[in-house]
Amino acid sequence: MTGNIEVPAEEVNALISYLQNAERVLDWQDKEVVKISLAGWNREIKQGKNQGDPFLSGKLSSPWVPQDKPAAAKPAIDF
Repeated sequence: MTGNIEVPAEEVNALISYLQNAERVLDWQDKEVVKISLAGWNREIKQGKNQGDPFLSGKLSSPWVPQDKPAAAKPAIDF
């Protein structure tokens, strides 16, 4: 599947702040990255002319952090 991630305008600053301030970790190639968790669901359009057609729904969020470790801003962005 292909598509776009739509960031609500009111969440843009929170996302930028998270990306600028989040902990950097090394990926499998030893490159510095910022992790963003992604959850996705297969769904179907419930009404309209495309009713019943499948689509992918999802949510981006900062990675879960245990209570004893402080975290950067945690935007959650539905798309």
